[in-house]
Amino acid sequence: MERNLIIAIVMSVAVLFLWNVVINPPPPPDPNAPVQTEPETPKDIPEKKNVAENEPLFEEKAESDAPPMLPALDQTAKTVEKPAEAKPDELAKTPTADAAEAENGEAAADATLKPAAPEPPKPAEPAKIPEEMVTIETEAFKAVFTNYGARLKSFVLKNEKYTEALPGTKERVPVNIVRATRPENLPYTLVLDQANFNYEPDQPYEVESRDAASVTFKTSTPQGVVVRKRFALEKDYLFNLDVSFENRAKAAVSFFPKLRMVGFQDDRNLQSGVFGTAALNLQIPKAYVDGELWEETDKADLETPVFKKGHILWTAIDDRYFLLALLPPEDVRSQIAVKNVIRSTEGTDGETHQNWLGVTHSLEQQSIVPGGTLTLPYRIFVGPKEYETLNKVGRHFQESVDFWVLGFLAKPMLYVLQYSYSAVGNWGVAIIILTIIIKLLLHPLTNKSFKSMQKMKDLKPKMDELKAKYGEDKQEFNRQMMDLYKREGVNPMGGCLPMLLQMPVYIALYKMLQNSVELYNSPFIPGWLNDLVQPDPYYVLPVLLSALMFVQQKLSPSPDSQQQKMMMIMMPLMMLFFMLVLPSGLVLYILANTVMTIAQQWWINKKSKEGQAAAPAKA
Repeated sequence: MERNLIIAIVMSVAVLFLWNVVINPPPPPDPNAPVQTEPETPKDIPEKKNVAENEPLFEEKAESDAPPMLPALDQTAKTVEKPAEAKPDELAKTPTADAAEAENGEAAADATLKPAAPEPPKPAEPAKIPEEMVTIETEAFKAVFTNYGARLKSFVLKNEKYTEALPGTKERVPVNIVRATRPENLPYTLVLDQANFNYEPDQPYEVESRDAASVTFKTSTPQGVVVRKRFALEKDYLFNLDVSFENRAKAAVSFFPKLRMVGFQDDRNLQSGVFGTAALNLQIPKAYVDGELWEETDKADLETPVFKKGHILWTAIDDRYFLLALLPPEDVRSQIAVKNVIRSTEGTDGETHQNWLGVTHSLEQQSIVPGGTLTLPYRIFVGPKEYETLNKVGRHFQESVDFWVLGFLAKPMLYVLQYSYSAVGNWGVAIIILTIIIKLLLHPLTNKSFKSMQKMKDLKPKMDELKAKYGEDKQEFNRQMMDLYKREGVNPMGGCLPMLLQMPVYIALYKMLQNSVELYNSPFIPGWLNDLVQPDPYYVLPVLLSALMFVQQKLSPSPDSQQQKMMMIMMPLMMLFFMLVLPSGLVLYILANTVMTIAQQWWINKKSKEGQAAAPAKA
């Protein structure tokens, strides 16, 4: 690569490093955030504790200022209808009077009316409802819901590209977006905070109705409040989640409705980031609040709850390529509470950390009069972050894909890449096609740069004369040199400026290739480059690129100073170091661009020599 192009790329990489580490580090905690204790988060968490993943971490606790509990209805209202498959020893039992054991009927009747030592009546025990699972399956996924808490138990993607390696093995399994497996931590847990009736987040529901694309769960409280949760597939990976309440109690009921999501991640499964950036698959919270995207990549800042209030269009647990998201009812103000729980474990390979990320969405207090009903229309999204699919959801949902501030460049590149893939069926070839298109669009800039450098090269004899004549007088030498540039119509910055203008293109392409799930597990040459978002496992592309840079230097004008010569030698080695950790798709783009740049520079040099040879002939 010519000197200025190499400098431009190195500066691009430097800009990425400076932005992520120096200019835009993770924001400090909001000093104005209210200090309060969320009931769904534990107060005291030890710094080190061997703990299994299934330990509950976000249990709800009763609020001390909750309103007085409504009285329960009659005995029948407190029992749960026995499912058909219940076993005899699981049936509810009604206590009998002690006097029933008397030998004669008169004594029994007298004891029933006037017991000598009455005992307080015991409530009927509800029938135990066994766990029942309901599956909604399409060509793209298999979702399993459990009646315990009416929650999503697993969500497995069926597309063969959405697989991941089992920890410590090379075996690949389909991606299950539901990471936390403890029942209390399953996604879309309903919490009724400060309710004046009894409701447990993990209480069993009954399956009221189901079909191929929906399921409705129903449960009742002792006070007569009927709660329903209906999951209905809308399109792609988007579901409607209607949470409805029917008040059959004898008084008004009130509560703060909350829906909670919990994600799990083991640090051993993290993929390294680039130049100080977060890991490629780091689990982070995101939300679109009051017209702005909020996210937090520093887990230490989430050790205490972080609160965001306002008009929340959506909130999610994001691991770069997959999303577990909640879209609240529209046109309401609400709040999210976010906390990351870190536990340390001692393994054979040393200490590791496990992370549970809890995101709880809260609405304002709701009240329902006796005989009234209330329905809260949520939507949920569980799936890969395919840009077009996200764009169809609306609510700025596509902003969950991080294209940085250069999205206006990255998005058209992604469209071209997708269109090219639809034509050739190989993402690596599609990247090469994208390279050719970008090269053609930037041809005027690169051509101007090459011509400017060639003019500088042609002026070298005259520059040597000035140096020999005014070498001792630096001030006069600089003045004569500037006069020479002016007479010959040469801009000394003409070779560098066009390359600097291409820096945003490189950065936008880097962000697009790094964050597009379209390239996840997408191979170029199977057995070698099986995933274009990962670095080249055998370092073939970085080494080849570095070698081509040396070749390209031979076509570039030779530098004058020894320092410049050393820099030209060091540049390919520096680029080799950088390319070792960059996504192989990006290295493939730079490699293809370098090959075309060498061809372009060779052609311009050839035309220049032909022009110089023709000039004496005409004279």
